[in-house]
Amino acid sequence: MRIAVVSHAAETHSGSRAPIELAKAFVKLGHIVYFYAYSDLSNHQAKNEIESAGVKVILITSPKIKYIGRFLSAVTLSTSLKKIKPDIISTQATLPFIIGSKLSGFPLIMTYMGTQKDIWFDKIFPQNPNLLDILMNNLINFAIILSTKLQFMFSDYTITFSKFCSKEFNKLYGKSVPNVFWGSIPKTMKNFKTKKQNLNKSIKLLSVSRIIPYKGFHTLIESINELNPSLGISLTIIGSNPNKKYLSYLKKVKSKNINILVNPRDEILSEYYQKSDIYV
Repeated sequence: MRIAVVSHAAETHSGSRAPIELAKAFVKLGHIVYFYAYSDLSNHQAKNEIESAGVKVILITSPKIKYIGRFLSAVTLSTSLKKIKPDIISTQATLPFIIGSKLSGFPLIMTYMGTQKDIWFDKIFPQNPNLLDILMNNLINFAIILSTKLQFMFSDYTITFSKFCSKEFNKLYGKSVPNVFWGSIPKTMKNFKTKKQNLNKSIKLLSVSRIIPYKGFHTLIESINELNPSLGISLTIIGSNPNKKYLSYLKKVKSKNINILVNPRDEILSEYYQKSDIYV
């Protein structure tokens, strides 16, 4: 089968890795796979990793025209898809690329990976929102919900990759969609085996995600700061694409038993998973 995986970026950090691992898994199953992403949001290391797995990578250049540049690139995507003639398109992208995929005329499956709301509150954090901020935040939330609705309306079929996302989709959009566990993990995660932990040692907590206010790392840090140091509890926060203002705030309020690591290699991330006692 000829499969086109349409993503937002060829990037190995955070949720951007998911479609990459999916494309690599499709190749292992014997399919011919093409991976699409925006050129300006991708990096060469990720591109090389994808291509080394036998996936054909096609990066789309978006015209640098404010507001409409991404939508114009949808035409380029559609034209390219018509040339390769995929049997199916799997997309984890934003609205412009979903429109481009739809215009190609091939069957389109969208994977819903969650809806991030309250972006305006993230922008002004740690400032307390006033009435104008609340109004602005609600307007942006409405636009985000509308954009996501258009995404699954343009798609022929919608799935999620977790039960949580399926429940969220039903709550926000009033539709039941199935969750499909992809089951693909990076090689670095396969090289480690669980070791027995010594219960007399300190308890090591680990939290991994994008470092933005929406993820609530500040709340987690506040909780750890309130604990008695004699408990021997330490926390490591690992994240990618940090909000610089938020990262600076976290470093300012964290205690000495909290470590923050930004954009580590997969091998380093795997080691932290291995050494930690509890994931939070």
